[in-house]
Amino acid sequence: MATNENHNNIPPGFQIIHQFRRFLVDHPEYNNIPAALPSTPTPAARTGASAEDENRDNSAAPVRDRYESARAQTQALVAPPSYQSALGPATLAPSNPRHVNQERLGVSNLNTSAVNRDRVNHALATLPRSSTSSLAVRNRRTRGPARGGPVLASRPQRRAIPDVSHCLEANADTPTARIIVLVYPPLSQHAGPREFLVYNILHLDFLEILEENHLLYRYILPLNTRVNDVLRMAHGDMVVSGARFGFEETIRSSAAAAVAVTTVQPLGLADRGRTSAHFTGPRLRIIPQPLETTLHELSLDRNHFADPGSFRDGSWIIRLAVMGTELSYISSDGRRHGHDCLGQHIYSLFPCDGNSMRSDDDVNTSGGEEVDSEEEERTVARLLWLPRRVLRDPASTASAAPAPATVSAPPALTRPPRSRRVLGDLPVPRARTRSLSPEPDFSLPRRIWGDENTYQPHSRGDFSPNRFTHDLRQWAVQGAGSVPPLSIRGANIDEMVDAFVAVIDRLGRTGDYTQLLNPERSFVMTTDEAVGEGVEREVVHAALQRELADESTYFNHGEDNVLTLRILPSSIPASPARLVKFKRLGALCGLAHILGQSIPPISVALFQYIVNHCDLRALSRNFTYEWFPALTRQVLDFLATSETDDLSAFQTHLITYHGAEAAAFRYRDRATHDSLGVHMLYLPTVANDTFEKPEPTSFRTGYLLACRNGVNLPWAIRNFEGGSDTFFSVMETSRISSADSLLAVLDIVNAPNSAELLDSLRGITGDITLTFHMLIERYLRGIGTPCPAMFAAAKGAFHSIIDLDRIDSPAFRSQMLAWAATGSPFVDPAGGRISLGPINTHGEGYGVPGSTAAERDVLAREGTFHIQTCHRSIRFPVEYALRLAEARYVPEGEPRDFQEAFDYWFLTQSLIAIGRHSMM
Repeated sequence: MATNENHNNIPPGFQIIHQFRRFLVDHPEYNNIPAALPSTPTPAARTGASAEDENRDNSAAPVRDRYESARAQTQALVAPPSYQSALGPATLAPSNPRHVNQERLGVSNLNTSAVNRDRVNHALATLPRSSTSSLAVRNRRTRGPARGGPVLASRPQRRAIPDVSHCLEANADTPTARIIVLVYPPLSQHAGPREFLVYNILHLDFLEILEENHLLYRYILPLNTRVNDVLRMAHGDMVVSGARFGFEETIRSSAAAAVAVTTVQPLGLADRGRTSAHFTGPRLRIIPQPLETTLHELSLDRNHFADPGSFRDGSWIIRLAVMGTELSYISSDGRRHGHDCLGQHIYSLFPCDGNSMRSDDDVNTSGGEEVDSEEEERTVARLLWLPRRVLRDPASTASAAPAPATVSAPPALTRPPRSRRVLGDLPVPRARTRSLSPEPDFSLPRRIWGDENTYQPHSRGDFSPNRFTHDLRQWAVQGAGSVPPLSIRGANIDEMVDAFVAVIDRLGRTGDYTQLLNPERSFVMTTDEAVGEGVEREVVHAALQRELADESTYFNHGEDNVLTLRILPSSIPASPARLVKFKRLGALCGLAHILGQSIPPISVALFQYIVNHCDLRALSRNFTYEWFPALTRQVLDFLATSETDDLSAFQTHLITYHGAEAAAFRYRDRATHDSLGVHMLYLPTVANDTFEKPEPTSFRTGYLLACRNGVNLPWAIRNFEGGSDTFFSVMETSRISSADSLLAVLDIVNAPNSAELLDSLRGITGDITLTFHMLIERYLRGIGTPCPAMFAAAKGAFHSIIDLDRIDSPAFRSQMLAWAATGSPFVDPAGGRISLGPINTHGEGYGVPGSTAAERDVLAREGTFHIQTCHRSIRFPVEYALRLAEARYVPEGEPRDFQEAFDYWFLTQSLIAIGRHSMM
């Protein structure tokens, strides 16, 4: 009992130990226990054993031998010979004994650093364990594959550093780069920074100011061009720019030394572009270059001229400084006027590179230090300065057209400077970063024709009807750098139209139409020896008519059967080919307006809308009533209703343009009612959708005809005398609607022996009152087809561009005569007249220059007209007219009488000349 009592007094945690000791006392044969248990015990099958015995048998036996790695033995790595001196042994293997048995790996002396040991240990710890290791044999839970160790986050892909390769032209034979040259005026002593700066934050603003003042030029040059040649080009373009900058004559020791340009010099980064503590911006300093330095060599100097900030928007920016203390201007009388105020004006706006430029309201410049009179001061200011910037509220930008940001053309500049072509015909650069017609807001107004949203047109009156075409071409190339001349050649009108359209599409891809408006241009029809402005007018008109023939692609029919833009639904993407055609059509419409040609099928409201920044308020009540009187009355009647009134009176209009009956708009509020009035004006006159869509955007881009110096057609039209309303009214005067339209500008001249010819005509016909003037006027007022059978047989000789379905129109004969005389079926809105009269066929003035007398006789017997489209002149062989008068006619035959024979002759000669120019 004592034993039991002692057993009961043993703490519970030690009872099993006490029982084990009693067991050894009772069974002495178990006292000799081996020092170690077998390392691979074989478990026996157990049946009916107690839970306690089972738990005891499954307990893990103590591990008393060395741990053996379960990994596959790693093969020793042979170190390269260059590492032998540092490592000692010729093999390289993991060296930490905590993880690897070095003796088993055959490495006993390894001299590696702690860094290498950690790397090896980490690599071994992440390798998967072998399934044949000793752990798989033991009666214990095996480890799974080791987890991967922590790794560093992947480094983001680095952006490509901009360099000159981002500015190269595609498909160029030699590496050719797009270059923007910025000319820094001399630093001002009164305002602005004391050193030249790079403007990164205000980059676009600085470019605009320089370009406005004719100090920015764009080139496309091969990289093997010498830097000195670039300096010479910039110097020359400054001289011929609208500001007509002048430079002091340089004195050099020899002609060889004079080759180097010293008036402007390159500006490079100072201190590798590091900014100062005051953050005025990276500084620049003048770094002259050797005479033989090329642009390629300059592009390799990343510390001064080719840093990443010098490559923007696909162009390489090269900065130049004007040497000296001031710029000067050459006035019309040849005197030089200093302009230190130019630098003062520019640098006062940009004292540093910050988040905003300064206002120029307080900038006071005199316009020159040697100006002797108030008139000369105004001339200088007009040439150098712009209208001051007006900071408008964004909500009010649509109500007034922005002041054009360019300088006026110098009065003394009457002929364009010749384009510089030092390196041959250069490709056309891309369009400038800023346009005088900023991107408009395409949204429609909430209401129209209200007192609170009237449209106030702005016109400076820089363009007059008499010189619109000439002046616009001058402005298009001022300060534009080297512009290649436009040359169109072809054997006939079709080949010339193909070549012309190809040029338009090419320039449309770049967005720069400067070459298209270049005053230096030539249109040559090689087979007929035709050349001049008349051929140009005919090519433009023929190209436009070719596009208008594809009416279903471009247009819907609007009010009074005018054509409005057809825009596909938003769910249907417009193909690239469709957008190219819309841009081409817009460019051709713009060229037609430049040449003074109206485009009768297309709604004039469409052009009015585009010209005035896509602001529907430009379609004012007066403008709309002039062009669409019936629609104006209908819209006014609608605006007189309220949102609760019945719209049955507008049922036809709503079904035609809105695709819904009046009942569909029964439930509407005031906003819906006002918006419906806006669409009643917009849909029948402009387009079936807003201009945010790709098709109208492409059409508008083409119509802009934007030039690299910012000049574009809508800007010129807005500054037409009287504004855009007057411009389109003047364009309408070019339209020939009847014989009276042509007779008003037709000069019927007499031959030197007119009295003798007139007597012969009257003697033959027996009509003592008959004159050639009467014969011509009767022809023009006639309607229909003279000699139908003969005319049908002669149709094959006429160009397909002529729409013979309109032959019964009262204006058809007049239009065809004007077309033959001028190259287009329009009269000149600037007042140019058309000359028509007889000619002596025996003189050298008749026929093709250099033709023989026999050749002239053949032409005379056939009654061939002598046409000079450049001079707007037609001369007819009077002898042929007298032979027609002498002929005998049968009322049942063709022609029936002399007048019909005369009409048939005039009509067929006019139609044959269109598109062919048999004589020029």
